[in-house]
Amino acid sequence: MTTTPDWLTPDLEIGIGKFIDDRDLPPEPRLTLTAALQVIVRDWLQAQGFLPLPDGDAVVPLRETNSLSSDPAPTTRVGEP
Repeated sequence: MTTTPDWLTPDLEIGIGKFIDDRDLPPEPRLTLTAALQVIVRDWLQAQGFLPLPDGDAVVPLRETNSLSSDPAPTTRVGEP
């Protein structure tokens, strides 16, 4: 049985437990806490553009998207035409 690290808050422990339960599909073995944290962090880092995606594609980090658009989309407020 895995001991929960002291730094893992109860809400994160619950969320990670749900993540592990969601991915507990045979024939794959059930994820350990360490393996689940590795998947979660890798997925987040890839989505943010800090790690390459498995297929070699790149993600443009959100902080860089503003510099890519010289003509931002117009915004409208609710109720305005």
